[in-house]
Amino acid sequence: MEKSVLFIGKEPGFLAKAMIKSIRDHDFEVKVYPPDPSYLSNFEGEFPPVFLVYMEGDIQGFESTLKYLQGIISKSNGELSLFIVGSKGELDFVHEIIPPAFIDRMYTRPIDPKDVIDDLKKVSKSGKSLGQRILIVDDDPLVLRTIKGWLSAKYTVFMATSGTDAIEFLKKNSVDLILLDYEMPETSGLETFEMIKKIPALSKIPVIFLTSKDDKDTVKKVLDAHPEKYILKTMPQVKIVKSIDSFFLGE
Repeated sequence: MEKSVLFIGKEPGFLAKAMIKSIRDHDFEVKVYPPDPSYLSNFEGEFPPVFLVYMEGDIQGFESTLKYLQGIISKSNGELSLFIVGSKGELDFVHEIIPPAFIDRMYTRPIDPKDVIDDLKKVSKSGKSLGQRILIVDDDPLVLRTIKGWLSAKYTVFMATSGTDAIEFLKKNSVDLILLDYEMPETSGLETFEMIKKIPALSKIPVIFLTSKDDKDTVKKVLDAHPEKYILKTMPQVKIVKSIDSFFLGE
């Protein structure tokens, strides 16, 4: 089952068929299902480790399937991955249905099948993805995607766009580290941090604050909360990645 993919889409067109063929050519078993929860609910045996949703055609028809997949993934304790392919508009539609924390990879068409295959290989090597599990919480989608891109080569990375989404995700999924934006609207990073620490099942999860400010007052407020450490978003990519690596190495 490790090298197996459940491809979910409408009647595959030329590009979708080409992607399916490329994946099979790399020795992955591909099962093709329509975007209909009634078909998925009758799936026999264990689900493959990856759901690959190919958004095409009437995207409204995918809504119930996306909600169904979110439920399946939330119960899997992170053992199942969700990849989604679509146009920018289609991916925006997906974000309205399912929180980013439940999505492992998103690809904007047109896409080279090799990019998908490379990520499938990473999943198949370790049963999910590489390394420890990290949840990034930030209200800026660009920051989320950027940092996830930097860390995904070594770690299993999830995303949440608000403190509320993060708490709901953490109640159903285990992680080894939370990267938490310090400044967020509605529920701030500090408020989210305090909520996490008040929930016994979550209180031991280490938290590293992300902040774009390095003035004395902000640094003091961050440190007064007693996170594991804090990282400046303005640091170069290599330093941010090294800081995460050092944390897990106990340096």
